[in-house]
Amino acid sequence: MAQGAEIAAAVRGVFDLPVAVAVTRPDAVHPPLFADEAALIARARPVRIAEFTAGRSAAREAMRQLGHAPKPVLATSDRAPIWPQGLTGSISHCADWC
Repeated sequence: MAQGAEIAAAVRGVFDLPVAVAVTRPDAVHPPLFADEAALIARARPVRIAEFTAGRSAAREAMRQLGHAPKPVLATSDRAPIWPQGLTGSISHCADWC
């Protein structure tokens, strides 16, 4: 995951304050989604489910880095992430990385 580490370092370099950054691949094995998260993509195509799951897995890793227990990251009607109270973040993905 050397390229993933490079991506994380580049993102951290954008900020003047310490931030948590987690990078993963949609084709990796990830923990299962929380039930409320899974409901958001119940009818999605497999590729979208893989991207969504990887993004939520990375979000939980970033939470862990900050000392927070993993919690669901739900979504607004326009699919923007709803972060647990006290956290702010962004989930981004392409075909190879989240």
